[in-house]
Amino acid sequence: VVCLSGVLETTSGEPLARAIYLLGKLKATSAVDAIIQRLNDPDPAVRRFAAIALTEIGDPRAEEYLVALLRDKDPALRTYAAVGLMSIGGRISIRLLLASLNDPETRWLAVRILDKIGSRDVDSLSTALKDERTGWYAEEALARLDGNVLPQLEERLKGPDPAIRESVARVMGEVKDRRAVAPLLEAIQSAGDTGKNS
Repeated sequence: VVCLSGVLETTSGEPLARAIYLLGKLKATSAVDAIIQRLNDPDPAVRRFAAIALTEIGDPRAEEYLVALLRDKDPALRTYAAVGLMSIGGRISIRLLLASLNDPETRWLAVRILDKIGSRDVDSLSTALKDERTGWYAEEALARLDGNVLPQLEERLKGPDPAIRESVARVMGEVKDRRAVAPLLEAIQSAGDTGKNS
């Protein structure tokens, strides 16, 4: 790994692409920052192998850069980035992907990736409920999560934000889990859309 990492600093073209590919196969987390730098290489092959290597390594440090690649003009790079995000699927990428729903160029790809990784980040999805552009997707994603998130949803149903409360009431109804009944019965007394949705 040390030798291959050294190659990243000293060569270009095909030898560089090969070194990056091998670092990916070796899952060399120590080389992640150097490989991220190569996403800006003028050689398209080097950039592609850098995206492939980051996907192989699966380090969360690459998430932000892989999301940015979803807008790249190279379709191969967009594909590698999407695969990488599906395999990493961390809290950061979920937040960034939700933001990508506002971009017509990346929306369809962001939705596919979010569906694949399961959108486990309840915090980011709850925040997305407040934005009319992402609210529908966030509701759908939360409704697909398993019943283990019900305590977190119940907490938000009692929270201070009315927009989140009314959306969470709808989501808890869609979950169709008996454990949601008691909190929804309690919330029926709430004012406005929260009570109505409950």
